[in-house]
Amino acid sequence: MTKLLFFGLLLCIANPLSAQTTSGSIVGTVTDPSGGVIAGASVTITNMDTGIAVKTTTDNAGNYVVTPLQVGRYSVAVEAAGFKKSVRSDITVNVQDRIRADAALEVGAVTDTVQVEAAAPLLQTDTSYLGQVVDSQRIVDLPLNGRFFTRLAVLTAGTLPTAPGARDERTGGFSSNGVRPYQNNYMLDGVDNNSLSEDLTNEASFVYGPSPDAISEFKVQTNSMSAEFGRSGGAVMNVTIKAGTNQLHGSVFEFLRNSALDAKNFFDPAGPIPEFRQNQFGAAAGGPIIKNRTFIFGDYQGTRIRTGLTAQATLAPLAWRTGDFSGFHPILDPDTTVIQGDQIIRQPFPNNQIPSNRWDPASVKLIALMPNPNAPGSVSSRGVSLNYLTNPVEPNDTDQGDVRIDHKISDKDSIFGRFSMSDQVLTPPGSIPPPLSSAQFSSGDWTNNTRQVVLSETHIFSPRIVNEFRAGYTRLRTERLQFDSTTNLSEQVGIPGVPFAPGNGGLPRFGVSGLTNFGSATYQPTREFENVFDFIETLSVIKGRHTLKFGAEWKPRVDFSILQPPVPRGLSTLVVITRGMPPIAPIRASGSPISSWERSQVPL
Repeated sequence: MTKLLFFGLLLCIANPLSAQTTSGSIVGTVTDPSGGVIAGASVTITNMDTGIAVKTTTDNAGNYVVTPLQVGRYSVAVEAAGFKKSVRSDITVNVQDRIRADAALEVGAVTDTVQVEAAAPLLQTDTSYLGQVVDSQRIVDLPLNGRFFTRLAVLTAGTLPTAPGARDERTGGFSSNGVRPYQNNYMLDGVDNNSLSEDLTNEASFVYGPSPDAISEFKVQTNSMSAEFGRSGGAVMNVTIKAGTNQLHGSVFEFLRNSALDAKNFFDPAGPIPEFRQNQFGAAAGGPIIKNRTFIFGDYQGTRIRTGLTAQATLAPLAWRTGDFSGFHPILDPDTTVIQGDQIIRQPFPNNQIPSNRWDPASVKLIALMPNPNAPGSVSSRGVSLNYLTNPVEPNDTDQGDVRIDHKISDKDSIFGRFSMSDQVLTPPGSIPPPLSSAQFSSGDWTNNTRQVVLSETHIFSPRIVNEFRAGYTRLRTERLQFDSTTNLSEQVGIPGVPFAPGNGGLPRFGVSGLTNFGSATYQPTREFENVFDFIETLSVIKGRHTLKFGAEWKPRVDFSILQPPVPRGLSTLVVITRGMPPIAPIRASGSPISSWERSQVPL
């Protein structure tokens, strides 16, 4: 699929537009003591962390605009003949900021310097968007369960956390402007970072979620965004990865949660608290390769989670597994069927016990895979319920990292490149352990693999004409496999006709009234592949107090492939609707639940 989006010609009559997607700009007016404008004043804007400087001059109206500027701290120095030099330091530029730094020069020698203390503006009057910036310090300092930075998006007015139980709840999904999290626009270093999976098999609306220690800052814009931000009916989450500076900086971290610190769940069985361990560890570092020219930043984060769960299921009592249904509603023998008029009359099995010679061989093997009940549950003449309690442990391991290199080619050209990756392996358990399993789509062997590459080049034709080209490639591969996906269990228990191939192992799905569903889940295996190539070209032309911005975004290839057969190994459902008969009666006889399966060659 090919997508071509033109920003077109953007003109702001009263106020200039914002700068590039992941950067900001500084604007201002230079005046003399009487308030008159100074044309031709020299303006130098220097990144205080990297030492890289950009120079421009004021126009005939005394105005200047410098864009794009990488997120960071800047100083603004203004010089003009007959006036003292003015220096304003510690001006923070965030994503999509347009910071005004006016200068009122004093009469004097150029060799004299007037130092101005910068103050954060209370209101940005040069942009119209609504949003909130969350900087790296707050991202690291604020508590984040699971270290998903997206949880901080709700600090922005007009946003809410995703609904409890939603698939993206664990990864910090949020709603803005009343739409679903899937309708937000997630961007990372200016390129597409949106998941195309409609069922969110990766449990996130975005593809790659960097470690908080790797994020310089992010901005959530909820309204009046620039025209270059398409797609979104909700918010735009614009994230910027850190870059190296002239100083070597780094951090090492370890975050721990442990069941020894937790209270006991009311429904947990007697004994120790179910296991829970969450370890998140890693490091981040950045510094110069060549001072004032080439910089590198890299980070790694590992996540190891072991979650003990409490699950209940209804399984066949041990007596049923020997054919003994005494104490429950009578089991009628179909071989004794007699039709008298409009009535069908059958006799019960002696002592309500089914002889072993009436059992189906495959049923016997399947029942042998069923765990023994370990809880009293509830018992009535109609059957049993919730007689199996287990505390399975869910393993969840993730390894992820980023590498970014920034390089100043010349005073007119700069470039940066970044590579990010994440590999996640998790095994959510079901209420019945394998090999029988509990036929739950929310259980199985899962993998989520992401890769993203970004390359950006900025060329300054003149202080008033700036071009930026950006290319990105994003890949997401998710897989949800049923347990025993490489084992032909159907053949082992004697169920014929079930197709087998690596990845399609396991059992058919069985639904027996009165028991927890068992076998392998439907819609598994699920495999989804997303490949997005993203090319963005923008040209900013500054004309006095106005900015003209031209641009195009081209996605020559947007691939989303999905393999998700609904019933790849077969499905058998038995609902008992007469006589209150216990649901499991493995007999070869017309009129019983299992005999219905026997006639369809899908035994219990």
